[in-house]
Amino acid sequence: RVCQNKNSVLAVAAEKLPRFAGGMNMLSPDFAVPQGHVRDITNMDVITGGVLRTREGYAAEPHVAGDRCHSLFASPGFMLHADGPSLKRTTRSGVSVVASVQIGSPVTYAVLPDGSVAFSDGVSAIGRVNASGPAEGLSIPPPGSPRVTPTQNGLLRAGRYTLALVWLDADGGESPPSLPVAVDLLDGQGVELTDISAVPPVGAVAIRVYCSHANEAALFEARFVTVGVTTVRVDSAPSGPLLETLFESAFPACSVLAFAAGRLLGFRGNAMFWSEPFRYGVYRPASNFIQFAHPGAIIVPTQDGIYVGTLGPNGEGEVGFLSGFDFGQQPYRMVTPYGAYPGTLVFMPNSTQAAWASPRGFVVVDASGQSANISQEKVVFPGATRGGSLVREKDGVRQIISSLVPTGADSPFISTGYAEGEVIKGASAQ
Repeated sequence: RVCQNKNSVLAVAAEKLPRFAGGMNMLSPDFAVPQGHVRDITNMDVITGGVLRTREGYAAEPHVAGDRCHSLFASPGFMLHADGPSLKRTTRSGVSVVASVQIGSPVTYAVLPDGSVAFSDGVSAIGRVNASGPAEGLSIPPPGSPRVTPTQNGLLRAGRYTLALVWLDADGGESPPSLPVAVDLLDGQGVELTDISAVPPVGAVAIRVYCSHANEAALFEARFVTVGVTTVRVDSAPSGPLLETLFESAFPACSVLAFAAGRLLGFRGNAMFWSEPFRYGVYRPASNFIQFAHPGAIIVPTQDGIYVGTLGPNGEGEVGFLSGFDFGQQPYRMVTPYGAYPGTLVFMPNSTQAAWASPRGFVVVDASGQSANISQEKVVFPGATRGGSLVREKDGVRQIISSLVPTGADSPFISTGYAEGEVIKGASAQ
């Protein structure tokens, strides 16, 4: 400022602009906000040294229209989102429906090594989708169990025999087997299998028949036939490879998906499942799971293990670190005594760090199980059921931005633009 009178001109140093190096602080009282902190900032960035800068705005240009859109996923080649009962893919050439999903159920995603994206609505739908073509299953579904009856003029010894079927794809990959069925034979008999489906599932090109030796549990390849055959005979003892996939099942629909160390991981309710190595569509129900006290919320793969977070209906839960990738045998260490909000996981660009929103604020973790809560002491986070997050980088400032779905009844207040309100209550003299 410059002050001037009749006889002289007095130069006065310019006042320093306020700096807010401490950032936002919602926990201190209005009358005791610490120096360098601010109660609320709208459309401003706090840059180096605590200086405020107006945030740049962007014009909204709609690309996709829908009635009830949610569960957005973006990759370099295409975008996915749910719209009512449909999972839709957006590319430069337009929008197409690729799968059916449960109305209102959030859809979760995981990128697989071949670039395809696994998806699930947590209820019934699970599959994968690429930049083109319809969605496909993670594996061929198992065939139904055949009907088995003894036949004459065979070469089998007397005893009990167990049989099962598998579908084969064009690359020789097997589906999970049908439930095994048993039959008792006399000397010199064989087995006839009937009621084999004449309509194969998508991707199936052949059928492999497995059979045990007399009174044994292991099954070996006995016959190989093309699809469309509905009746098969097994007249001699099997001599082919062992059925290694006995008692495997199709990977279940999950509310959380992730990929780590060659396996697909998922939460369904309180249980976390993992697939067989590099066979993302199948798992072993008897062994490939861990049970937690609360429903699963996040799975965070890192170079040294995975973070696993839960969230109960009343906000209870925790986040732990499972070191290594020997699934089912990993040591568990609690990282935070509070859970994580589903859908808020982000990975930091050019870093091994990840972050998520929790009931106590933003949690940032590294690859080895170390964590830091960067907002617990200053910012109040609402109770929420889930949310969405992104990482924003601008002018050397990195920000995590989350939008949360609060718990409780839906608010009857709807703002189509922008609304702000503040109520300050003073002490009563009465």
